[in-house]
Amino acid sequence: MTGIVAARLPMTSARTAVPTLAVQSRSDAQWRPLTTSARTLRAAVAESTAAGSASGSVLLGGEGSLLRFGGGPDDGEGDDAIPAHWPTIHGIGGGQRGRMYAVGERGAILAEGSGRAWTAETLPRVGARELRGVFAAGEDAWAVGASGTILRRERGRWVPEESGTTRDLNGVARTTDGVYAVGASGTILVQRPGGSTWVEESSGIAADLLAATAQDGVVYAVGKGGAIVRRARDGWVREASGTLHDLHAVAGDGLAIYAVGAAGTILRSAGAGLWRVEEAHTTGDLLCVAGSGELVYAAGEGGTLVRRSF
Repeated sequence: MTGIVAARLPMTSARTAVPTLAVQSRSDAQWRPLTTSARTLRAAVAESTAAGSASGSVLLGGEGSLLRFGGGPDDGEGDDAIPAHWPTIHGIGGGQRGRMYAVGERGAILAEGSGRAWTAETLPRVGARELRGVFAAGEDAWAVGASGTILRRERGRWVPEESGTTRDLNGVARTTDGVYAVGASGTILVQRPGGSTWVEESSGIAADLLAATAQDGVVYAVGKGGAIVRRARDGWVREASGTLHDLHAVAGDGLAIYAVGAAGTILRSAGAGLWRVEEAHTTGDLLCVAGSGELVYAAGEGGTLVRRSF
């Protein structure tokens, strides 16, 4: 791929509707719509998730664009420069003491360079299988995708790993206990620290798991039919989501966990297995979510974008 483009997506005055006055409780925060001319946004990652911090930004990716948003009065910080004709982005990971990566169709991987310019990574010859999720922190990175594909970045290059499954893998997260990949038919795989083998764990459900995240050493996975599972001490336990809508994404902001999905579904949990529905002020399908300090963004079909703040 050659050539760099930076398509500018203008913001309208809708963003000025977000209140700037802080309140006493995070539970009083509200979701407000922002307007973009973006096409579908499928992936999000927060560059800073420090609890109580309003700094940092959120990167959103989708069909031909990478958009960066912050917490300033104008909110939008502009677009990143990506290679021309880049395939649809399905996952973004990193931003924590290391580089960020974006993965997508045809097995493509982008790496963030200087000046917010992204370049295509050299990949092993494992076929052009779609990549759907990526986790990166420091020098470590894993990407997962269709037909059980798992790639690991080590010594500056991406290396395929044997997953032991042909099921689609849609999300990946890491804790001190290991790296977890989740996917079709309730599939959950784990690779323990220092190991190279992936071992399947029982999720206790048959629903497709579409995304995973970790916060405070706890892994959460969400999926079709409102499925939510959490990695407990003795295995995976199912949590009651209160919805039958598909949940496409899950992420934490340092204090709470958010799951988003079809028909504008937004759920929030502060732990203890309790999930509360929040009003998204949109009926569009939400496909990604990321939190940065006191701000959380969710986005999806048709460029739908909402922000939770005080």
